[in-house]
Amino acid sequence: MNNHYDLITIGGGSGGLAVAEKAAALGKRVAIVEAKKLGGTCVNAGCVPKKIMWQAAQLATAVSDAPDFGINVKNLGINWSHLIAGRDRYIRDINRYWGSYIEQQGINRINGFAKFTAAHTIEVEGKSYTANHIVIATGGQPIVPPVQGAGCRVQTSVSPPMDSSNSNSYLKKLRLSVEGILA
Repeated sequence: MNNHYDLITIGGGSGGLAVAEKAAALGKRVAIVEAKKLGGTCVNAGCVPKKIMWQAAQLATAVSDAPDFGINVKNLGINWSHLIAGRDRYIRDINRYWGSYIEQQGINRINGFAKFTAAHTIEVEGKSYTANHIVIATGGQPIVPPVQGAGCRVQTSVSPPMDSSNSNSYLKKLRLSVEGILA
């Protein structure tokens, strides 16, 4: 097995996927090293799940406000486990898409964490890989700054318990927290 590539990207989030896709389109031999799910923080714990939860909050608010506009509706509440299952299914579909897409593009997926052992060499799960170019696209994670009000947040990468009796208030809080920053 040939473990030499023109380009290896460490990280399978939006940055790593974009650079790998471009290099593969230019005919280069490419690999992506990723220990978790493809798509990175945005797809798996940030933007995508947050927007799904935000949309659910919008819909819950619209149903609640509908009678004020002369629309007769019966508000049966939120089926929290169904909402979470739908969100997770949507994310899995994106992960599956990226997995099959990189395969179609001829990009090799290397599962695990990479560590440099030399200038053009990494090791993943005990195997060495070399590349002319290695891109570090590992992303980051959010921090909570030590400022007043930092505790008044909703961390959308952590779901409330499935038996949550206050899911409606959680969604309202989520809507208030993110409404101004989503496009």
